[in-house]
Amino acid sequence: MKWTQQLERKLGRFALPHLTLGIIAVQVITFLAGVSNPDLVLGLSLDTQLVRDGEWWRVLTFMMVPPSGSPIWVIVAWYVLYITGAGLENAIGTPRYNLYWLIGYVASVGLAFTVPGTYVSNGFLITSVFLAFALLYPDFQFLLFFILPVAAKWFALISWLGYGFVLIGGTATNSLAGPAMVVAATLNFFLFFGAEVARKLKRGHNHMRRQRDAIAAQNEPFHRCSVCGITDISHPHAEFRYNPEENVTVCYC
Repeated sequence: MKWTQQLERKLGRFALPHLTLGIIAVQVITFLAGVSNPDLVLGLSLDTQLVRDGEWWRVLTFMMVPPSGSPIWVIVAWYVLYITGAGLENAIGTPRYNLYWLIGYVASVGLAFTVPGTYVSNGFLITSVFLAFALLYPDFQFLLFFILPVAAKWFALISWLGYGFVLIGGTATNSLAGPAMVVAATLNFFLFFGAEVARKLKRGHNHMRRQRDAIAAQNEPFHRCSVCGITDISHPHAEFRYNPEENVTVCYC
């Protein structure tokens, strides 16, 4: 989009290279500090009511919260974040990658204050990075349980289905918190890659239409009796002949 390109030019000189490593580094520090002080993470999470009460730092520090409290799973999460973040930054460039994070961050915080009860986690932002990576590198394989190779596109499909479930569930229960967070988590994705998604959907639709036409052409009979309507497909052993009648060639079986 044009306005994102303008923002990119204006903020480009402030862009931080290797932003993913920086985010992981502060989360590692938080994780290690939380081992000796478990209440530390609670003091960093984004609680809009506490922010209104004066704890303004939570607007920033929630990005420092580790994605998991388990040593094994947090390492896996950091590894996936590094792979996808570095790959996305390499694909779109450092300024656009910084802007991608910034838009997702502002949208998440903004909706947290706009829609009461919205739970904001940096996990939504991390997922938006993964979704963009999976769009650009759909066949990149991750090892599920360190054994089974699974393409990124299938993990992305599961994420989209989860978002769809949250949207439907929130709409059915008249709860805006879940849908609001889904919107915030995908806003940067669609701003940057919405046109690409539309092109892929259009190509997929055209491919399906060509396949349908090809199948229909294969099933179209070569001979069809003008009297009884049998064809060389319905009656493969039947014999057909053509007679010219009033400047029209008519098929008979």
